[in-house]
Amino acid sequence: MKQVLDVNGSVIGSFDGEFVLNGNGSPIYRIDINEVYSTDIPCKFLGELEGNIAIGLSGLTLFTIAS
Repeated sequence: MKQVLDVNGSVIGSFDGEFVLNGNGSPIYRIDINEVYSTDIPCKFLGELEGNIAIGLSGLTLFTIAS
């Protein structure tokens, strides 16, 4: 699994290929191809994955998936 970093470069969890998991292993984001969703039911569209960087609807970085 790859580490997931916040905008300050701090590790916030890991990416298993579909979900961003926090340190406890709970999903906090779902990635569908290049779209980022919440894990709420129903899920909410939060932004897009551009390369390894998730960009929110406001244009700000949500997180980065370390390579």
